[in-house]
Amino acid sequence: MKMTKSKIAIIGCGAIGITTALKIQERLKSKVDVTIFSKDFSPNLTSDVAAGLWEPYLLELTPEEKTTRWAGETYQYLIANWNQAEKLGITLQPVTYITDTSTFTTPSWLKITLGYTELPRQQIEQFSKRYNQKLTGGFHFVSFTWEASRFIPYFSELFIDGGGTIVRRDIQDLWELSEYDVVVNCTGLASKDLVCEYVMDHLSEQYSVRKGPESHDNWYERLIRVFHSCLMVTLDLTLTAFKVI
Repeated sequence: MKMTKSKIAIIGCGAIGITTALKIQERLKSKVDVTIFSKDFSPNLTSDVAAGLWEPYLLELTPEEKTTRWAGETYQYLIANWNQAEKLGITLQPVTYITDTSTFTTPSWLKITLGYTELPRQQIEQFSKRYNQKLTGGFHFVSFTWEASRFIPYFSELFIDGGGTIVRRDIQDLWELSEYDVVVNCTGLASKDLVCEYVMDHLSEQYSVRKGPESHDNWYERLIRVFHSCLMVTLDLTLTAFKVI
C-alpha cells in the first residue's frame, strides 16, 4: 500500500524559512512534500542585510542543556563547513566579551567553543581603566559570522534538488493553505500581519496561538499545527545561537 505523504508549507524564504524547510526535508525524507511560499527572495530579503554572529543570545527561560546542545550543533556545522567559507559566507570571528554585571558567571555553552578562556582579573582591571567602568568579568572565544546573502541561495538549490518546491506567492492568511497538513510561519516580524487574529504574545515566529474564528476552530485544530518556534525545527542548523549585527 502506497503511503500518502504529508504536505508541509513553509511561509517565508529567509534564513529561518530555508533552513527550516531543508531540515524537515532531510529528516522526514520521502514521508513529506515540502513547499516554501514567499513574496520575495534573496537578495531582497531582510536576512540579506544582516549577518549572524554565533553567540547564544536572549535565551530567557531556555534550559541551559538545550541551549548548549542546539548552539553546539550549529557551531560544529560551521566548523565542518568552514572550508566552503566563500560559498556559504562563513567567517571566523574572535570575540572578547566583558561585562559589569554583578552576578556574572561563565556561561555553560562556552566550553563548546574553540580557544575559550576566562579573562584573568588583571585583564579585567585593564579593561575597566580603559573604558572608565567597573567591570566584573569576561571571556574570550572563537566565533563565526554567517552571511545569509550567501547561504540562502545555496540552501535553496539543495532544497530544490531534494524535491522541494519554492513558490512566489504573498500569503495573506493561513487559511489560504488549508490543503496542507502542517504550516510553519517563518515570516519574522511580518507575523503581526499574517497571524494577527491568532497571535497575541510575540511579534516574531515564537508565538502562542489563542483562538481563531469560531467557524474555523475544528478545521484549525485538525489541519494546522503552528510551531511555537520555527527555530525548534531547524535543530543542527538552528539560528537561535545567532544575533543580528
